[in-house]
Amino acid sequence: MQEGIERLTCLRTLGRVIVSEDKKACKFECLRNLNHFRNLAMECKGVDVGEINKAEFKNKTKLICLGIELSSSNTNEEALEDFQPPPNLEQLGLSSYRGASRSSLNWMMSITKLSKFSYSLPFDVYDPHLAIFAKYWVPLIR
Repeated sequence: MQEGIERLTCLRTLGRVIVSEDKKACKFECLRNLNHFRNLAMECKGVDVGEINKAEFKNKTKLICLGIELSSSNTNEEALEDFQPPPNLEQLGLSSYRGASRSSLNWMMSITKLSKFSYSLPFDVYDPHLAIFAKYWVPLIR
C-alpha cells in the first residue's frame, strides 16, 4: 500500500486492501478518514482483526459493499465480535471466518439494509450457526 493513502479522503472504490502489520501494508487506522468508500475489499494478513473498529466503519455511511478475507493466521473466534458495521451496508462477504458463534453474529442483526451475504469457511471448519444465518435470515430481509 502506498504511503499516504489515508490522505485520499475522496476515494470511493478500492479493489483490494491488504491490512497487515507490515511496514508497506495498510493498517486499520489508515482507513479511518476514508469515508466516501462505496465498495471495499480487505484482506487481513496476520493482523489482530479485533482491532477492525479502528477503521471506524460505523462512520462510512456511503459504504454499501464490503468484503473481508481473513488469513489462516486469524484464528481468534471472537475477532469480529465487536465489529461496528457501516449503517447502509447492502452486501457483505466474509471469507475464512472461524468465529460464527451466536454472540459473534449479533452485530450482523444491526445491518438492516443487508440483501446479500456470502461467506466461506476454512476447509476444516463447518459452522451451523453461520449456515443457518445465511440460509434463513438474509432472505427474510429482502
